[in-house]
Amino acid sequence: MPGVQYLDFRNPEIVAVRVCRRFTEEEAEKYRESCLARSEDGAVLISPFISSKEKEIMKSAMDAGGKLIIIRKEGIPPLFKPPGKFFDYCAEGKLLYLAPWEYDTRNSPITRQECVEMNTMAEIIATSNITCRLKIQ
Repeated sequence: MPGVQYLDFRNPEIVAVRVCRRFTEEEAEKYRESCLARSEDGAVLISPFISSKEKEIMKSAMDAGGKLIIIRKEGIPPLFKPPGKFFDYCAEGKLLYLAPWEYDTRNSPITRQECVEMNTMAEIIATSNITCRLKIQ
């Protein structure tokens, strides 16, 4: 169909990013390097990217042109437009937002249970044989 675009996340590997609070600085750096190396090899990084160290991995992957799936706690509102460079990244087909819950206008602090649930979702997606092709209208 002319004018129809697709986001294609059929990649050989999807990697769940989760930096454990118990990591030492050295372990966190080694994990970061591992995630970025896999991203450079074509893996898609998936995470809610909650912690500052996870956000650093996300930023570095974006700077290097890697693909990301971000799980949003707040849901996705109607007519959602990602901010700043995230908009461009979506337009380039390198970023997909997923939301496990309905859009919630209350800006409530994230709970530990929500973090655990979103990280579990990321891990399930990363370890299953899912291929995803989304039609953009």
